[in-house]
Amino acid sequence: MELVWQRAEDCLRYYLRRFNRFQSYDGITPTHFNEISDDDRRLANKIAARMSAATWVSIVGESIAGVGDWDLLRMTDVEWQTRKQIIRDTLSGLLGHPGIGVARLTKGLHRKRPNLIPVCDSVVLKALGVNLGSRPSQVVVCMDRLRVIGRGQLTRLRELRELSRGLDCEMTDLRILEILYWVQFGPFPPDGK
Repeated sequence: MELVWQRAEDCLRYYLRRFNRFQSYDGITPTHFNEISDDDRRLANKIAARMSAATWVSIVGESIAGVGDWDLLRMTDVEWQTRKQIIRDTLSGLLGHPGIGVARLTKGLHRKRPNLIPVCDSVVLKALGVNLGSRPSQVVVCMDRLRVIGRGQLTRLRELRELSRGLDCEMTDLRILEILYWVQFGPFPPDGK
């Protein structure tokens, strides 16, 4: 599905007004940058991950140090190709635990790597046509597709980032891109349809 870029400002404003999650999720810098903590679960729950401590405890303390603070939309193609396997391997170790799915994990990881890991919930995966493969591969394919789209819209995303900053909700280009998909193809469209 293709985004309607002419609606991007309205969609971003709508999201920020309707869901008002910036102060409790997007504006938070997590603790334990290189390892999974229970704070990540609590933060993910701010955007409807709905996880208990008992579910998340199996990955608390796991390292994500191998996944750098990379920028998905700005790294070179060579960098992306060499880093994909590192990301896939890290995700494989984390997604192998009961109750830890793609949406829950990416909601927890996005704040640790906000320029790299998008929130890959069912709406975003469906809108991007990601429906087959292992769970780690689903995330990497989602990242691939957002990367292609985002790299073609860097100027537009920069403008939207300025808009978010003007609304006291500065977000990364990647988060804005993922939100646009969620708003335009999700269960709560701005036009109420």
